Amino acid sequence: MLLSQKIRIKRVILSKNPELKIVEVVFNGLGLMTWESFANNRLPLLNLPEDILEALRKGSLEYTKARAIAQIKEMNERVAFLEQAIKEKLVFKRNQNNASVRRKPQTLRQ
Repeated sequence: MLLSQKIRIKRVILSKNPELKIVEVVFNGLGLMTWESFANNRLPLLNLPEDILEALRKGSLEYTKARAIAQIKEMNERVAFLEQAIKEKLVFKRNQNNASVRRKPQTLRQ
């Protein structure tokens, strides 16, 4: 879809929904991101597993890392990886399909 078509569609939607216009004005005033970006990237974070969401809320983890770690289905592995990511500030890299981590976590010593 061309940019001009997207802009026209957005204007039609905004003209028919005054509440959405208010939301857009608020986001523009904040200057951090658009409401579309918020809806697509940040709002889905509320569906993350509770342990990851807690780390995210505390500021211990960046949202991009939280999304990548959430892809680990095995809870014990995810928890270990989450703890190590927070402790060691693991560096993530992007590939064509999704985010991945440079190195795998070692088993935690008890």
